[in-house]
Amino acid sequence: MKKLFAKIKKFAGKCWRKFKKLCKFVVDEIKNAAQWCMDNQEVVYVISGITTIAYSIVKKIRKNAVLKEQEFHRTHIFDRSLNHWWSLKRDLTTNEMLEYEHRRATGETIGEILESMKVLA
Repeated sequence: MKKLFAKIKKFAGKCWRKFKKLCKFVVDEIKNAAQWCMDNQEVVYVISGITTIAYSIVKKIRKNAVLKEQEFHRTHIFDRSLNHWWSLKRDLTTNEMLEYEHRRATGETIGEILESMKVLA
C-alpha cells in the first residue's frame, strides 16, 4: 500500500511540474505576443481593420442567406403527397393559416385549399 501511495505521489508531483512548465510557457508566449504588438502597432491596426471588415462582410452574407431561406419558406408550402412546392403570391395571414390547417385536417388537398384562398402564384 505504501509503494502504491508513493507511486501516486510521484506521479502527481510529475504532473504538477509539467503543469507549471506549461503555464510558464503560456505566460511567456503571451508576453512575447504583447511585445510584438507593441513593436508593430501599424501591422496590428491593419490586421484588426481587415479582420473587422471581413467579419462584417461574412456576417452580412450569412444574414442574407438566412433571410432568403426564411422568405422562401414563408412563400412556399410543400405538399408531401405530390412531392411539390406550391408557390404563394404572399405569405399567409394568421387567419388564413388557421383556415388552411382546419381544411387540411378535414381532408382537402393543399392545392384546392390554396386555389380557393386565391394565394397561388
